[in-house]
Amino acid sequence: MSKTQFLIMLRNSGFLTRSDITSIRFFKSFLKRCGKLTLGAHYIVKDIGYYLLNIARDSETQKRDMFIFCDSEEIFKANSSKNTTGEKSANEDYILGLNNIFIAQQNYFTNFVDGEYNIAKDHEASPMTFGIYRHYKNKDFSVIGVGLNIKTFQEMVIYRALYDSGHGHNSWWVQSKNRFFENVSMPEFNYTGSRFKLISQFK
Repeated sequence: MSKTQFLIMLRNSGFLTRSDITSIRFFKSFLKRCGKLTLGAHYIVKDIGYYLLNIARDSETQKRDMFIFCDSEEIFKANSSKNTTGEKSANEDYILGLNNIFIAQQNYFTNFVDGEYNIAKDHEASPMTFGIYRHYKNKDFSVIGVGLNIKTFQEMVIYRALYDSGHGHNSWWVQSKNRFFENVSMPEFNYTGSRFKLISQFK
């Protein structure tokens, strides 16, 4: 779906007026105004198709402005078919994986869609074990993927909360891999060690 087609779809859905789509540049101001996009939207950027998988919260800022997308229709279809039923147990989880998963903050994602930036093709993150990880505050999370931040080129862990974090059960989060495994000392929790520890591995 092109940006023009996407805007027309939004207009037909009642989100936009006819005058709103007189310029593709409105796409940027629309994102800033609404702060959200239709998950599963398909973008053609420099002849390559990308799919928006989800919008996650940045663990450091707590803002839900980190766009997770991929260039694989197979990953997109797997995510779509398994991410529509609400809560799941850990054993029913699914994995995005390591290959060709990309992450960008909202404004940077908008510029990327406009063709202003390139991203590394065929990116494969360094190995990581997917499964249930426990935070030092004794909260459990399901780690389902690793993506490349297209601005900083950092590898970022993609994970879901397995409890109601105040942002909904199964809310998606991202955090740099270095920070995810960083050693911390938290006397108030009587804890010293990795910020997250693996509890059980997905089969």
